[in-house]
Amino acid sequence: MYFLQDDIERLINDDIPYSDLTTDVLGLDGNCEAEFIARQDLVVCATEEAKRVLECFDILVRGFVPSGALLKKGDFLLKASGDFKNVQKSYRICSNLLEHACGLATKTKNFVDLAKSINPNIRIATTRKAFPFAKKLVIKAILSGGANVHRLGLSETILIFKEHIMFMGGFDKLISKIDEIKRSAYDKMVCVEVENLDEAVKLARVGIDFLQLDKFDVEQTRQAVIHLRNINNNIKIAVAGGINDKNILDYVKTGVDSIVTSWLYFAKPSDIGVKFTKVV
Repeated sequence: MYFLQDDIERLINDDIPYSDLTTDVLGLDGNCEAEFIARQDLVVCATEEAKRVLECFDILVRGFVPSGALLKKGDFLLKASGDFKNVQKSYRICSNLLEHACGLATKTKNFVDLAKSINPNIRIATTRKAFPFAKKLVIKAILSGGANVHRLGLSETILIFKEHIMFMGGFDKLISKIDEIKRSAYDKMVCVEVENLDEAVKLARVGIDFLQLDKFDVEQTRQAVIHLRNINNNIKIAVAGGINDKNILDYVKTGVDSIVTSWLYFAKPSDIGVKFTKVV
């Protein structure tokens, strides 16, 4: 995940649009070391961006753990040294960034591990419902935690919803146009979201590539997988809607290829401390 320099500077400008009034008024001088420490077991995310924030203030980053790494309570994420005033200006930006990103990555890792304990090949993917203005950071955290992204945006995948079908003239009209749609997008997989088994079966019979079962309960999902595999054993099947850590194992056991969820986006920030040492 690449963050532009503008992205980094926007983070800085949000917190320090002019100067650090407190440190300036106190007239403090000297150098210090700062160490970001995990206060809990966590999955690392956004240390690379934290490093870039610190470097904007001429702070030397002496070591950091890359995104995706697993840390135990007490391990360090990043170590840096430099002018105390500059460290004071920048460290909170970094800790805020790390706490939120690591929280998302850790929740994702736990969820993925839970699902893969039943089916190592299951795909966990998140929706487009990422927090506004934080998409890059959120997606990086999801990837660092071992999940995938269902759709990064509207430009990359074909996913037909009931609203599209309504404007097309109804479900039968969609059925009649499947071959045409697939020819128009010959290098893309065509997916349709369905709300009942009848729709799913009709689409499977006309050769749809991918079906997304919307708000099917566990038993409905299990039955759908059986019916659809009997029609086309190669069809891709995802299930979405209301899936969390309480029901994920039951959904994985149904035999779907993919779990689509927004639940991972709502994560408690990780507990990360910052230890300062005055350099004499």
